[in-house]
Amino acid sequence: MTRSVLLSLGLAATLVACGSDAADDAATEDSTAAAMADSLPRDPRVTAIDVGLAADSLGQIIGGVMESIPEADTLYVAVRTQYTPASAPITVRLLRGDRTIESVDVAAGAPDADDVGRVVALLPSAATAGAGSYRIEVLLDGVSQGIRDITIGG
Repeated sequence: MTRSVLLSLGLAATLVACGSDAADDAATEDSTAAAMADSLPRDPRVTAIDVGLAADSLGQIIGGVMESIPEADTLYVAVRTQYTPASAPITVRLLRGDRTIESVDVAAGAPDADDVGRVVALLPSAATAGAGSYRIEVLLDGVSQGIRDITIGG
């Protein structure tokens, strides 16, 4: 064999070996990332608080999520959780300033394959609330998970 043929074969073998190492490195990185994802904390939490005037059977607000309600009406609060066991206690409170207007207890919905659960709470006292600024607070197992500001009659 000529020198150029041997050099070409050697170069091709080196490229194949390097390409294989890169593929092995990528596979190792993927499996490492998967192992790290499994070890991340899966603390129960509320990931969304949506407010509207109606909700469907899947726990989603119908007609759009609202921050301003034109007139007093029963409010539907859709709560989305993650890593939360079914039946975990959730409290939804309607607040005006520091005063609690209404507090409703519901149980967390059964989580799906992605560990996401949904539940809807109704706040009928909002139907008799005066115009003004309100807040909706959601507590999971007694710990505040967030507040959503809303305006009624404005």
